[in-house]
Amino acid sequence: MKKYYLNKKKYTININSKNKTEFLNFTRKALDKYGFCLIEGIIPTNKIENISSEIIKAKKKIDNNIQKIINLIKDKKSENEINLNKNVMLRPQKDPLKPYKPPNDLIFMPNFSKYLASEYIISLAKDNLDTYLKIPQLHAKFIDTNTFNATGIKFNKDMFGLPRVRSGNKSIRDWHSDWPHDTWAYGGGNKKENIGFIKQPFPDVKMCLTMIWYISSENENIGTIVLPGSHKFGYDPRSLYKKTYLYGEIKGEIQIPSKPGSVFIQDSRLWHSSPINTGKKTRISVVTRWAPWWLSTNEFGSKSILNVVGRPFRKKEFNKLPKKLRPIFSSLCPGIDDYISEDKLSVSKLSSKFHMNVLRKKIKKS
Repeated sequence: MKKYYLNKKKYTININSKNKTEFLNFTRKALDKYGFCLIEGIIPTNKIENISSEIIKAKKKIDNNIQKIINLIKDKKSENEINLNKNVMLRPQKDPLKPYKPPNDLIFMPNFSKYLASEYIISLAKDNLDTYLKIPQLHAKFIDTNTFNATGIKFNKDMFGLPRVRSGNKSIRDWHSDWPHDTWAYGGGNKKENIGFIKQPFPDVKMCLTMIWYISSENENIGTIVLPGSHKFGYDPRSLYKKTYLYGEIKGEIQIPSKPGSVFIQDSRLWHSSPINTGKKTRISVVTRWAPWWLSTNEFGSKSILNVVGRPFRKKEFNKLPKKLRPIFSSLCPGIDDYISEDKLSVSKLSSKFHMNVLRKKIKKS
């Protein structure tokens, strides 16, 4: 199939090449027009190996912990028995009626967290979403070498019973949009696992940004596959609104370069697919989802222990986060109050004061 061409310069900017105002203007326009942008130079080249090593170790701990929890569930242990088991890591959620969940993945990534706290990245998220933000989801993502299968597609069901592509050839896709614009909503027809999704046709509003932090790649040209402009379609590919074949190439798709240390940022409405790994090394990335304060991020999936949404912190773990990240993760830590941000407080104060003065002048004149 003939590939669509979009000049990389249209959506790519290096963090060191522009001042913050120019950076925000460029990224806002790219996100509005194409539904995505690519930021280079966030993690310096000489730090990549250290960050990669940290994430590999973190993923091993996280996966081992999840498997232990799965084994306890298979053994029909009660929720209380699982919570009290000293061989697994679990944390209470802010809502005491919800089950304990595995700890937030970020506690195992202290060096990576310093780059997540980048002033440019936080400013970009605020510029496109709102001045008060939260990160309801963060997880390491590995694409193994055994995903390449020249003969065709193979898939199985994930832990929530939904179909997932496990291997295929270069033409295989797995088109989807991200939460909250994903019809499957992690849980499909399971009311205990489904975390909800936005009614279609979607309003033309940015509600969530997905940031994929490219940590290592054998081939820097093999990153996320996207359909530019699809964030304006009004529906996601998994929708029944207009039925789409999810597993093949789509005219107009492009592949994003995956240079280590860069960050790919997309509107959650954007149609995209992870590529099959045709190389000899596992591709490593970290996925973070950013949302404005007003988006309900933990309302449903009320009995889910294993999904990656809203994994909590203990207070001492929260306090170890970079200072700039703490307000963004406060909704995930019991014992930490959520206060409205100072900028919003000052606007409310000035507005009320101004209109009170207008009213007083009006009364005096009358």
